[in-house]
Amino acid sequence: MRDAQILILDEPTSALDAQAEHDLFERIRQLTEGGQTPQPVQATQEQVAQAIAAVTAPEPPPPPPPAMPMEAPQAPPEVAGDGLPDFQPDTK
Repeated sequence: MRDAQILILDEPTSALDAQAEHDLFERIRQLTEGGQTPQPVQATQEQVAQAIAAVTAPEPPPPPPPAMPMEAPQAPPEVAGDGLPDFQPDTK
């Protein structure tokens, strides 16, 4: 158990009193902090929630960096100041 990276615990609290159950979850927290991954399998939703809470969740990712302000695109030289291309009627 000491060298295992993943531990599957099949209903580890099924025959425990409240104090022993508390002690078990404390030990699960210690195993998690030590780099092991205990995976309790429980019968009730409350016990599943306690088991999940005992396993440390990864920290959330850092926020993204602030957006860089964008410069307005420059109009190509053939575009008039009003933003429309110069119109040259065909006089032929």
